[in-house]
Amino acid sequence: VTLTAGSCSSRISFNVPKAHSQGIEAELSLHPLPGLDLSVNGTLTSSEFDSTVVSDDGIIPGLVKGTRLPTVPKSQMAATAAYETPVSDTADLLLTASFQHIGSRYTQPDDQDDNPRTFLHPYIINGMAGLLPSGDPDPSVATVVDLKLPAYSLVNLSAGIEFDLDLLARFAHFH
Repeated sequence: VTLTAGSCSSRISFNVPKAHSQGIEAELSLHPLPGLDLSVNGTLTSSEFDSTVVSDDGIIPGLVKGTRLPTVPKSQMAATAAYETPVSDTADLLLTASFQHIGSRYTQPDDQDDNPRTFLHPYIINGMAGLLPSGDPDPSVATVVDLKLPAYSLVNLSAGIEFDLDLLARFAHFH
């Protein structure tokens, strides 16, 4: 597992003794009409650390039993419809539509700790001072970041024409 090395942008790799990833996956494909293919699939996944990693300084943030494994969404699904029909003796029209949904996930295990996070600005940013007259960070000058990557969906549409060309026969015909 890769984690951020403290407050800098460097990364450190750790071995986690136990983790699990289990789930269910289903897929259904249909061919209801000549030239039409439909398919849908989906997964539900549970993937978590089954152990806590401890260093000399205590528990390593994010590496706690029960924390979700990074980059693994709890759910995913996809659906596709593809249609092919002849438009001439040597060409077929191809149409495809697909939909894909990827559930929310975290980039790193420690992104789940104290999320969303508030980052105070102790510097002057865009002309705004981030410090109170006492020298303490001004809580009104802060950025709140939700480190959970949101779920997203994609839609793809494509169309094409597939030609059946026999180039060798055509080449031989011209000689």
